[in-house]
Amino acid sequence: MTLGEMVNWIIIRTIKRPELQDNAIDAVNAAIEYASTFDFSFDIVEGSEAIDGTLYAQSFVISSTFSRFRKIKYLRPSGYRRYLAWRDPSRIFDKDGCESVNVYYRAGDSIVFKLSVLQTSMLYGFYQAPALLTVDDLNNTNNYLTLLTTAIHDAACA
Repeated sequence: MTLGEMVNWIIIRTIKRPELQDNAIDAVNAAIEYASTFDFSFDIVEGSEAIDGTLYAQSFVISSTFSRFRKIKYLRPSGYRRYLAWRDPSRIFDKDGCESVNVYYRAGDSIVFKLSVLQTSMLYGFYQAPALLTVDDLNNTNNYLTLLTTAIHDAACA
């Protein structure tokens, strides 16, 4: 279903107020934003990023590495057979004072990771926030409008 079809369904057949097109688009965007919190697999973006092969502790700046970032699904250095574990930044050191390795955490606008073996690239997967739909997108569709048609309609009308 396209955004135009969804807006038509809302303003013509449901609320019967055609002058509220902009409000209907805003309501559809709000419903899609809410639905994106359920971590659907079609929101995952995977990729690889080169890292410094001489440092054990490094970081990615979120705004430059991940577009429309919502949250990390996984990080895995290219030579590892398992994913890095997420740690709360306050628990990087254990009760004996030893620093955790093979972990990542979020610190401000960066994702910081600590490795036990030097690597040159990092594989990642992250959930991407859905793009904001506008009047220019009336003929376009997205996964939420196609797969969750009734749920998006009901949430937008509520």
